[in-house]
Amino acid sequence: MRSSDIHLLTLTGIGGVGKTRLALKVAEELLETFTDGVYFVPLASVSNPMLVLTTIAQVFELGEFGERKLLERLKAHIQKKCILLLLDNFEQVIPAAPLLVEVLVACPSVKMLVTSREALRIHGEYEHVVLPLPLPDPKHVPDRMTLTSYTAIQLFLQHALAVKRDFQLTEENVHAIVKLCVHLDGLPLAIELAARHLKLFSPQKLLTRMGRRLPVLTGGMRDISERQSSLRNTIKWSYDLLNLQEQRVFRRLSVFASGCLPEAIEALCATIDDAPVTIVDNTTSLLDKHLIQSRAGGDGETRLLMLETIREYAQECLEAGGEEDIARSAHAEFYLTLAEEAEPELRKAQQVLWLERLEQEHDNLRSALHWLTSQEDDEKALRICAALWRFWVMRGHLSEGSQWLERILAGSRDKVTQIRAKALEGAGRIAIYQSNLDRATCIFTELAALFPTLGDKRIAALSFNAMGYVQRHKGEYTAAQAKFEQSLALYQDIQDRWGIAETLWLMSDRAYFQGDCRTALALGRESLSIYQELGDKANMPTVLLSLATILTFQGEYEQARILLEESIAISYELGDKHGFNYAYGLSIIGRITFYNGDCIKGLALLQQSLQIFRELDIQRGIAHALGFLGHLTLHRRDPAAARTFLEEGLSRSMKLDDKWIMTICLDGLGKVLAVQKQTRWAALLWGRSDALRETITTYSRPVERIDYKPLISCVRTALGEKAFMTAWEEGRRMSRGEIWTALVSSIPYTAQQDESMLCSDTHSCSDKPASSVLEQIDELTAREQEVLGLVTLGLTDAQVAERLIISTRTVNAHLCSIYNKLGVTSRSAAIYRATHQHLLQTDFGHGSEM
Repeated sequence: MRSSDIHLLTLTGIGGVGKTRLALKVAEELLETFTDGVYFVPLASVSNPMLVLTTIAQVFELGEFGERKLLERLKAHIQKKCILLLLDNFEQVIPAAPLLVEVLVACPSVKMLVTSREALRIHGEYEHVVLPLPLPDPKHVPDRMTLTSYTAIQLFLQHALAVKRDFQLTEENVHAIVKLCVHLDGLPLAIELAARHLKLFSPQKLLTRMGRRLPVLTGGMRDISERQSSLRNTIKWSYDLLNLQEQRVFRRLSVFASGCLPEAIEALCATIDDAPVTIVDNTTSLLDKHLIQSRAGGDGETRLLMLETIREYAQECLEAGGEEDIARSAHAEFYLTLAEEAEPELRKAQQVLWLERLEQEHDNLRSALHWLTSQEDDEKALRICAALWRFWVMRGHLSEGSQWLERILAGSRDKVTQIRAKALEGAGRIAIYQSNLDRATCIFTELAALFPTLGDKRIAALSFNAMGYVQRHKGEYTAAQAKFEQSLALYQDIQDRWGIAETLWLMSDRAYFQGDCRTALALGRESLSIYQELGDKANMPTVLLSLATILTFQGEYEQARILLEESIAISYELGDKHGFNYAYGLSIIGRITFYNGDCIKGLALLQQSLQIFRELDIQRGIAHALGFLGHLTLHRRDPAAARTFLEEGLSRSMKLDDKWIMTICLDGLGKVLAVQKQTRWAALLWGRSDALRETITTYSRPVERIDYKPLISCVRTALGEKAFMTAWEEGRRMSRGEIWTALVSSIPYTAQQDESMLCSDTHSCSDKPASSVLEQIDELTAREQEVLGLVTLGLTDAQVAERLIISTRTVNAHLCSIYNKLGVTSRSAAIYRATHQHLLQTDFGHGSEM
């Protein structure tokens, strides 16, 4: 207002946003600038534009004499004066706006500050939109000093103290206060009205009464106008100024949750009305009056938004007019069409754009599902779920997707349709992601039963893959491979490239868990190639992670890191910034970082991975991360913390019946107890792990197990051979329940540590330099070189023993000697030395075929 270029400034915004408060504050600051005075002209009680001039003249105590017009007298009176006119609430007398231009042209030293719910749209006008107050994030409430820097919080506390002098911001009420201000959209009037209720209610209690805002937000000060005494009256004032078509569009916009694109409201109105409604003009008018807002989306499209306080009033009007049913049905129809249009695109090159579109419309899709289920329209609800499940999986909405699918599938059990088959597929896949393998088995069994009726080979192939996946997790590798081969044959028969790619990945995964890394890499790369050919980025991160896992086990950390970075980059592009693939990628990078010597950063990455898995409630991911955190924490010489991680990991893996993770945790707990001088219990847990490993497969154990053989030798020596084998065999015979009872009841926590044991386990984050290893390689005996050569081919202890016609115990002894001579502490490190530093000269045969 001090600028010489500005003579008319209009403060616009929705009712209750604080335009008058701001204008008065500005006027106060400008008192010295305008030497002839600042004049306040209230127009709230003026509804006739013809009376605006009279109201302004009354401020200057002017009257009409003879034939001289009032306008001329006003201009003559203020023409040479330096004054500011504050015209408050101009929205209802906008036809009088040209009068202001005439006055300003005649009076160059006069300026006007106007408050209005919409711009005046006259020459020379500058508009400043008054927005709701900035708000803190209720999910991440800042410290008190930062929090009280937010104007919304300051205003709440100011009015709270006005009604309750001893009111304080405390740890108990701070979250409720933040949520209240957010719930009220940062509108000053709403915050003021809410704070007045603190005479009766605590902020926490008041928040629970805010399910519907408008009935609560009443009881304003007596010295304000009636329309500002409640939020409903304030909004009604704006609504009553709309024409009939604007009111109709305003009401219908209330069915959209979190806003909509302009074409959505156009489609909704076209569905309801026979005659077209001029949506563009009416929507623009609502924007001008600040009853709705516009915001550019990530794709550049304009999105229409309505503050929740305004939306609540609009919904009341919609219900009162008897329009709710037809509007919500049209809304549900529009979003059903959108979901089904998006479904095939989620597997194509434009999937990123469609994922973002569905994310933006997620609240509307939820609203549509709620409406359809409330109307018992299970058929349309099932169609939405069948179309959306990939989106739910790809964006990490697993729990929500599962709840919708289970609920709606339960209500349509008599349907034998392709739609139900799609929905069952989605429910089954989500159950697998959530580690609920028993539920997944039931769902895919039901899906397979639809095959005879529907005759769709894809259903049979999908069911085989799902059953094989469950069997793989239970360690039934041979049965799993048979299922995958059946599935692959069916997919090849119907030329389903997506199905072929997925099956190849599953077969790669199975090969890896049986130690056949060469086959696993070949199958994984073939799967990735097909997905790249199809342009299906959604499945690439999973395959890239699998390949990176194999390379990590082989010690090829740099190649693994390249694949991990590519996987995470694609996940980011897809918007999966906190999903399964991202979390699993962090887990692998954490281990690589740890083994490369940056232990602190490696543990931090694993902790971040664990946090994401917990947020997503992916139980297998949680157990997996806990297991490796336990091992790596022990490497950092903190056995007490390691035991905490490992016990939780074991508990979760037992509930999941995941024998692979159980062995990881049992191995780790045995190491912890060995370090804590509880050597008998260590041998007992290792015995149980050994027996459990045999049930996974008759040939091999999970390859990612962190090796503990050097520590076994130390424990064997400490106990003596007889006591060691007695404890080992006792552990092999114990049930899961007995093991768990022993852990929580019989095995005490202790601060004692055997430093020699600890050093045996925590030899180094990195292996010895190559020169040191090369100096020692000549010390390997011929038999040790044979054993090492077969191990590098992926053979297990039992397979090595069978090949060399020796006992597994002898193989174990040779490996312990090899580790000591090479200066390594794990099987993977020994393999890495042998393969990448060319330590072996002998060709040991066709290990990959074993």
